[in-house]
Amino acid sequence: MGSELPRPAFGISVTPLAARYDAIVEQVLAADRRGLDLVGIQDHPYQRRFLDTFALIADLLARTERLRVFPDVASLPMRPPAMLAKAAASLDVISGGRFELGLGAGAFWDAVAGMGGPRRSSDERTEALSEAIAIIRAALDAGADAVNDVSAGTDDPAMLALVAERRAGVILMHRLRRPAEDSRSDRYAQAPVYEGGVVAGVRAFLLGRADAAMAAGIDREAIAIDPGLGFGKGGAPATNLALLRHAGDLGRALGRPVVVGPSRKRFLRALLPAHQRADPLALDVAVRDGRIKRGEILLFEAVGGGFTWGSALVKY
Repeated sequence: MGSELPRPAFGISVTPLAARYDAIVEQVLAADRRGLDLVGIQDHPYQRRFLDTFALIADLLARTERLRVFPDVASLPMRPPAMLAKAAASLDVISGGRFELGLGAGAFWDAVAGMGGPRRSSDERTEALSEAIAIIRAALDAGADAVNDVSAGTDDPAMLALVAERRAGVILMHRLRRPAEDSRSDRYAQAPVYEGGVVAGVRAFLLGRADAAMAAGIDREAIAIDPGLGFGKGGAPATNLALLRHAGDLGRALGRPVVVGPSRKRFLRALLPAHQRADPLALDVAVRDGRIKRGEILLFEAVGGGFTWGSALVKY
């Protein structure tokens, strides 16, 4: 607790809507000028309204000078692993080391199958995740220095050992259920129940996973934690807003940075006027200082006014 915390990295999250290409470029260039560190871009190849994420990343890397850019996260079922590794290494070399690779086992299986991708069963998803470990190993060899694990090491224990072996950083996220057990993590037949409340439940889980990470050999200074907004927190805003309000408490409990990703989360829609709920950019202005303790969450000024949420690190 007495050691100095590392400098946090800040950035913005981008939805690659083709119709908003000019606005995306303007926003990213502003982030580059104003000293932000990261740009994460969603990867949903089956979404007809989206630009290809890797094509957009190449374009943005060519236009910027200092930002690091990453897919948030790359869809493994839609991108052959060998070609994904080749693209990642190529972008990293071309940009002078400013590409970071984020990997995801996949979701939205009807859409994946509609684009010719595999429809994976629970066992197949587990196998695919094991395959992803090998890809992550290659990615680390290519220069990636952190892993964002949405299962906090519970889906595949080899993940923590790999991170320790490569002396990489890791973000440990809370998630109530595996994707194979629930296709919509914010929708349940019955509301999720957390003993002692959602904040206490998430804190206990993340403290336990941080202990597991350190037991696997990961340095404490290399760990960040993520309460997993929207993942198994119920569809009502109250539980997610409670986690936002108490994010600083989560960080103090471990003495580590907390990563929060509220950008465009479904629970934010309930905070908007009805006429704005269909606008994906309007979700970025849904939570403001008046709803959470001032200074607890860092907000980023966006081009065109208002605020844009990135994968923000909580200040405590």
